[in-house]
Amino acid sequence: MSLAPSSPRQGGTHVLPRAATVLPIAAVAAAAAVGCGTVKHASVSTTVAQTTTSTTTALSTPPSSANPGFLAHASNGVLFIQWTRTGNSVTGTLSESYTDQANAAQVTNASHSFTGVISGSSITLTLDSGDNWNGTLTNSGVSLSYAGSDGTLHTFAFNNATVDDYNTAVAGTATKSRSAAHAQAQQHATQQAQQTLNGEATAIVSDISSLRTDLSQLNTDLSQVPTDLAQMRSDLTTQKSDLNKLLVARASGCQNGADYQVSSTDNYQVTSTDDYQITSTDAYSLDNDQQAISDAVLALLSDKQKEIRGQSALPTYTPAALPSTGEIQKTTNTAIATAKAAKMKWNLDLALVKQLDAASNDYAAEANRACGN
Repeated sequence: MSLAPSSPRQGGTHVLPRAATVLPIAAVAAAAAVGCGTVKHASVSTTVAQTTTSTTTALSTPPSSANPGFLAHASNGVLFIQWTRTGNSVTGTLSESYTDQANAAQVTNASHSFTGVISGSSITLTLDSGDNWNGTLTNSGVSLSYAGSDGTLHTFAFNNATVDDYNTAVAGTATKSRSAAHAQAQQHATQQAQQTLNGEATAIVSDISSLRTDLSQLNTDLSQVPTDLAQMRSDLTTQKSDLNKLLVARASGCQNGADYQVSSTDNYQVTSTDDYQITSTDAYSLDNDQQAISDAVLALLSDKQKEIRGQSALPTYTPAALPSTGEIQKTTNTAIATAKAAKMKWNLDLALVKQLDAASNDYAAEANRACGN
């Protein structure tokens, strides 16, 4: 059993053990617990009724209001004894209501029959399990002791009481059980909220990391554009040089196809090959970078809003990994500003490409005119 006296007059501090291994309130398998020590359950027909907050084993033999009663309290429940005396013999029932030591939200009710012998002020009760409780009759009730599994004695002070007293005490045990269940539910909800906040903090850290990676890639791809523009300028310079050679030696140049070199080969290199590298290849990379940055910013802001909502439900808890609001805002502003500046620079680069294309087309046209094409 798992009950124990809860006040000095009841003889110490004991706890009713779980009913799985010993007689619920009347038997205990551990020291400092109320009950019958190593006594095992008697064969009692019980029905288990479960609620959302507790599990209750219904009494096979409810207390009778016709018999005198004695009530004892323990830290996790109550014991109630009723008997009928015939001469020096008694027969009766021990009823108990107690919460599980491992789970205070679970309450068990049970009853056990016993027989007993009274000799003067001494009394011995033999439970249906075969275990004995020995004690002394007093003016206020009866004091009963049992031997724990380690041999130590545990004593309960049973005071005169009615069935109503017992029912009130049982209701108190049920109330404690419901309170424990409520506390467990609150603790579970808090843990779930903390886990959610921790997940949101992790998501924000990941968003910032992704955003920084995307910004780095944007800068890398932007750095390629000046190189490609330099190549385009170089090829345009070559076209200009070939045109000057044609103009100096027009007759032989036109005869040898120097005009074709300028108007076709050189012009294709500038306006097609070099242009494609910038306006298609580089543009594709930069567009992807801009989209990635935009998506990353939106993800970061979205996860931050989720974190704010979660924080409002749990204002006293802040995940250790959560970046500060200032850091998040700074990262977001930097990303937006960098993307905007990159877009402006890219537009200038595209305008320059158009100028170089136009110059190449002019050189080609001049070569054709030089040779009468």
